Amino acid sequence: MQINTQKIRSTLSHQQGLSLIELMIAMTLGLMIVAGMATLFVQTRKSFTQDEMIAQMQDDARFAMNEIVRDVSLGGFWATLLDPVNITVDTAPAPALANDCGDGTANWMYQT
Repeated sequence: MQINTQKIRSTLSHQQGLSLIELMIAMTLGLMIVAGMATLFVQTRKSFTQDEMIAQMQDDARFAMNEIVRDVSLGGFWATLLDPVNITVDTAPAPALANDCGDGTANWMYQT
């Protein structure tokens, strides 16, 4: 079977541009590619946001654990006391609320 190259050349040389069908197919393919890229972008952005939230939660948990470890390691620490029995509690009555600041007169904070 022999291909008639003369006929193919004459057909190609007469074509001046794209037909409507070719243009519609090209636009459809281009639209599908753009839609796929947009979907990929949106999914990647969602994944990035979720990863950022997980990283923030891990950082918060790490901070909380460090604070708990620090507080627990100081539990039972009595500074320079050797025996906690030696701690004395001041049993004197607390000052009256009205006299705890100033001299007890009304509007004492505005006096000069």
